[in-house]
Amino acid sequence: MMKIKNVPSALFWVLLLTQATFGTCGDEQTNSNCLPSEKAALLTLKAGFVDPQNRLSSWEGQDCCRWRGVTCSNATGHVVKLDLGNTYGQIVIQDEVFFADMSYALHGEIRSSMLFLPNLNYLDLSYNNFSRSKIPEFIGSLKELKHLNLAQSHFEVPSTGKN
Repeated sequence: MMKIKNVPSALFWVLLLTQATFGTCGDEQTNSNCLPSEKAALLTLKAGFVDPQNRLSSWEGQDCCRWRGVTCSNATGHVVKLDLGNTYGQIVIQDEVFFADMSYALHGEIRSSMLFLPNLNYLDLSYNNFSRSKIPEFIGSLKELKHLNLAQSHFEVPSTGKN
């Protein structure tokens, strides 16, 4: 009878190969086909940004679900997550985030084409530089939005959002 001396190691490799073969479970992933209307909305959104370091250079081609920062529902193909937070040059000291170089920050205009992403439930625009522009009021019309991160993006709160 053969003994397996390193069961944890063998189990690790079996799990790794299973993951590589079958992928992940769940509703969200980045390899479904995006809807043409949502691709157009994302390209319009991109056109409003100034992207000094070409962070959005992957935003081309047919399948927007493969673009950096975009996650689509595997079941429907709808865009459900936009993660455009700036993590480049990030320095964290005692849970405070600082940046050595803000040249990677997106800036410009957040276009209302985002309204054509009806299933968007996660939006992260943190640590970008929107130069004291107002938070777009249409963001409040994104009915499915559950996570919104605008930390340190230099927005001004519109008068309708103040106490």
